[in-house]
Parts: sequence; C-alpha cells; structure tokens
Amino acid sequence: MNDEIKSLASRSLIQRARSVCVAEFGDEMVAEFSLRHIRAAEDGGYIENWLHGKPRLPAVYTITAANDVTIRALVEAFPGRDRNNPHGYARPQLNNTDANMLTLYVGSSETVVSRLKEHLWQAHAKTYALNLRRWCPNADGSVIVRIQPILRPVDRQVMQDLESALWRSLTPHYGKLGSR
Repeated sequence: MNDEIKSLASRSLIQRARSVCVAEFGDEMVAEFSLRHIRAAEDGGYIENWLHGKPRLPAVYTITAANDVTIRALVEAFPGRDRNNPHGYARPQLNNTDANMLTLYVGSSETVVSRLKEHLWQAHAKTYALNLRRWCPNADGSVIVRIQPILRPVDRQVMQDLESALWRSLTPHYGKLGSR
C-alpha cells in the first residue's frame, strides 16, 4: 500500500458517493402476505401479478412483520442459531436485534420477483434466504413486503450501498450487512 493506492481508493469512493446522490427511485410498492398463505405456499403467482412486467426490476426491499405479536411468533419459530443445521437448507444469519423491531430482512436484487419467492416460500437448499414457508409458525399474522425500485443508476455497488444504509437504519432480525 502506498499513497497512490489510497488516492485511487478515495476517488473510487467519491464516485460511488456521487452515484448514490443521483439515484432515482420509482414509486414504492407494498403488499401484505398472511402467514397462513405462506405456510400453504399460496400467492406465489400474486408476486408475479403484483410486479407484472417487472421481472428484472432492480430494487431495495424490506420484509417486516405486521405487528409485535407476529414478530414474536416468527422469532420464536426460527430454527435455531446453529448454521450447521440438520434442516437441509441454508438459513440467513440471525442478528442480535431488539425483539420489538419489526423488520425481518433487508435486501436488494436485480430480479426481485424470484428473490421474494425465495424469501417467502423456499429457495434452493444452498441459497441463503428466509425460506419462510419451511419454518413459518402456525400463527395468525402477516408480513409486509416493501419494494423501492431503483430507476437510475442500477450499478450493483450503488444498490449495495443503498441496501446497507437501509439495513443500518432498520436493524433486521435476519440477514447480514454488506455484500455476499
């Protein structure tokens, strides 16, 4: 490392900051999914209908519990802290979050339709996602999905910077800060 490398890194960060400042967003989209429908693997088509024509929609999204009773049921049902689990599928990191926080997950994706299906229903066994259907408690309640489309720029690093800022602000129960 030398001063030239530090200067290059500094210029790169300044350019990223400029890109974040000029980001443009579409209208926020919000949908609610009942735990009953998630357990029954229903409404998968609803995501596609809800986001019709936007299969490759780059966006930052959040998944939250609708209320404190639902978040408690979900947190209690999450299948343990051990990442080397016998459940046969990858699970997101469990964070040491205030139990009263309603945010389950914060993410970003260039293909938000398929990513939401992985979170609400189930993903490939090695994909880190909520896989909510696999462990959803037998309780009433619902989760709310909020999608903030990113119209410009859609650079992956800028999306990650926006996601990380939202993650720090909401401190979700699951997932990790930063890129994969």
